[in-house]
Amino acid sequence: MTLTSKNMPVLYSDILDREYPLPTRNVVCPDCQGEGHTSAHNIGAISADEWDDWDDESRADYLAGNYDEICPTCHGEKVVKEVFRAGVRPALLKEWDTQQRETAECDAIQRAEIAAGA
Repeated sequence: MTLTSKNMPVLYSDILDREYPLPTRNVVCPDCQGEGHTSAHNIGAISADEWDDWDDESRADYLAGNYDEICPTCHGEKVVKEVFRAGVRPALLKEWDTQQRETAECDAIQRAEIAAGA
């Protein structure tokens, strides 16, 4: 998603030959489910065997959320902006969907190249 300094999605429209800020709405962050923090990027879930290996203090810290980190997606805000599709003209929405698909494809290629050592 292309973002402006105000964290608003922006479409570069071939139709308008300009950037077009899109209307947004706040939705619960899909990565932290609105908690504002996550352990998924630190130690994540642990197995029963790992739990058994931990001492009581480490278990208490885990249950208290002391290993959690601020969610990297919403930055602790608990919500993220998504395009309010009902407020966008169909032609622009089609361009937006194409732009998002192409961006996702480029990102996937880049991740594959990095994983391959390129």
